[in-house]
Amino acid sequence: MPECPYCGYEGGFKLIKTWKFVFYGVMMLQRLKCGGIFNHYYGVDFRTGRVPEFVIRISPRVRKSVNINLEVYG
Repeated sequence: MPECPYCGYEGGFKLIKTWKFVFYGVMMLQRLKCGGIFNHYYGVDFRTGRVPEFVIRISPRVRKSVNINLEVYG
């Protein structure tokens, strides 16, 4: 079970999506309590036989708002 990189808790995740990256399986997870979103990578390294597992934080995307001044010229 992965550990949340934001609050350190293990468990209580919502699975957002999964995909394959090279020889890793990737799960995008969201922690229900703190709301943190991160990618959990897991797989088997065929050269060494180890099972690498690591987590990468996903930074929140800043939405750019468009400010348009609508002035009526008469």
